[in-house]
Amino acid sequence: MRKLFIVLGVLLALGVNGYSQSLYPGEQTAGVGLGVPSAMNTTKKNPAISVSGFYEYGFTEKLGIGHIGGGAIVSLAGGNDYRHFLIGPRAAYHFDMTDITGDKAWDVVDVYAGIMSGARFRHEEYYDPFLDRTIDYNDTDLITDIFAGIRYSFADNIGVYAEAGYGVSYLTVGLSFRF
Repeated sequence: MRKLFIVLGVLLALGVNGYSQSLYPGEQTAGVGLGVPSAMNTTKKNPAISVSGFYEYGFTEKLGIGHIGGGAIVSLAGGNDYRHFLIGPRAAYHFDMTDITGDKAWDVVDVYAGIMSGARFRHEEYYDPFLDRTIDYNDTDLITDIFAGIRYSFADNIGVYAEAGYGVSYLTVGLSFRF
């Protein structure tokens, strides 16, 4: 995990010549990231990491719609097995920070916020010392998420992003790709 943050920091530092980050109708963005699972996707005995991916289609200049494809959370700590998989549609509003601030430096940064709603499929298998037996638990439920993020392009079609929310993870960092 430390190496990931170092690589992302170097990429951000080297990205002096950024690329336009505006959202265009028809533009597609996908990303993959690692994060700290939210409380609804973890337990005290579950020191897990979340792996999430997303896809977004630029519907208008400021509205992107897509889905979160994944949000898998896996932990095999101490012989315990926790797997959560989330999937659902999401919508994000992209702020035009150049217009808001009047500063062209924001051209390479995409600031956005949005909502997500979907399903969570959960499997947990762990030993309960009080019951002296292994618990095998499966569940499906509906989830919602409110999130905010920032994306920085250091090349024409690749960048880094950080996103905060509570559905999949409290904080996710990763790579994003435009096509």
